[in-house]
Amino acid sequence: MPRSFHHSLHFEYSLFPPKMRWLFIAHLLRGAAQQTVGLFIPIFLYLHAETFPWWSLIPFSSQWGSLVRGVLIVCLYYIVMKSFEFFLAIPLSRVIKFLGLVKSMIVGNIVLLMFYAALSFTEVFPILFLLIPILSAIEIPLYWMSYHTLFAVNADMKLLGQEVGSFQFLDKLLRAALPMVGGVIAGVFGFQTLNIFGAILIFGACIFLIPVHETILSFKVSWSEFFQWCTSLATRNVIFGFIGNTIDDISREIWIVYVLIFFGTVERVGYAYSVVLFLSLFISYFMGWYLGKHKGKIALVMSGGFMSVMWWLRMFIQSMWHFFAIDILDRLVVSVFVPIFDTFFYKASHGKMVFHFYVFREMIISLTSMLFWMTIGLFFILPFQWIGVFALASIGTLFSLHMAKDRE
Repeated sequence: MPRSFHHSLHFEYSLFPPKMRWLFIAHLLRGAAQQTVGLFIPIFLYLHAETFPWWSLIPFSSQWGSLVRGVLIVCLYYIVMKSFEFFLAIPLSRVIKFLGLVKSMIVGNIVLLMFYAALSFTEVFPILFLLIPILSAIEIPLYWMSYHTLFAVNADMKLLGQEVGSFQFLDKLLRAALPMVGGVIAGVFGFQTLNIFGAILIFGACIFLIPVHETILSFKVSWSEFFQWCTSLATRNVIFGFIGNTIDDISREIWIVYVLIFFGTVERVGYAYSVVLFLSLFISYFMGWYLGKHKGKIALVMSGGFMSVMWWLRMFIQSMWHFFAIDILDRLVVSVFVPIFDTFFYKASHGKMVFHFYVFREMIISLTSMLFWMTIGLFFILPFQWIGVFALASIGTLFSLHMAKDRE
């Protein structure tokens, strides 16, 4: 069957390429769970900050207001989680080598189910606050290192742009209404019901992973290889690209707390996110067509630069209309940026060291996350708060443009 983008059946092919059909469906279900539960985790932590039982052990904590306490709990959660993730990445890569990529993804999803269960009982058993970042630190490498490797190995390099863009279109299509659904469930029925809903979706993702063709790895990853990879001039731009993209991603996680403060209720946060996602929906798919005909370097630089400007403009939000104008513009630009960025790093990973690449990527993301969350916490202890976060996010996002350098 011809794979021309203009062929009438290409839409079906690019959304469900034969080698990755079940993988895509399972990943979509996991993405749906993360868009309903994962999206609201910073809000859950922020709202439950006052129930955190160890404030008395932290010096000067009695002088902090509810905003500072809430943000610091979010920061502490991610610092602990990313610290464990960094040191567990290489040991877990050996687990993945033993299990295979597909089984590792299934195990990662099962650990995510355990995470949702633990999250549901933190109000009854506060000690679980110590467990949930560790569970998250286990499930993320198990799933994402395996998923990215499978995608990179099975994707058609000639149609990589179309496949990335098309999949992200379908992912956005499924996710667009989910923030609204998640916000309503959390606001009306509580976060425990929201976690149950997410667990059902994750269980479905496990089922759809079973038919995926297994891939067994025959090599192992070491710390010496990681340090060698980090110091290589050939990977410098890729590392800077990951650092910048991670800073942008983290800033969006803390941004949802700002949105909660701005709109006042979890339900309104869900409505706002769904509106923005619907309006940015179709750009991801058409970016696949663009990447089929262009190299994408100029579009990456322009969209990334605009994303940086959007972080500065967030400092001037004073009304609901300002919020929607800025966030909708930002999401539209992100819909251009993300398929190009992902296509570039998938191409950069292609080769004999593909699995190593994604292990090292996870470690770079973890290191960057630890440092950035520490900085955010410091901003809120000091009088910089949101202005500091938005300014640093704007500068940090520009680092992602390094991914465009030396790309064909």
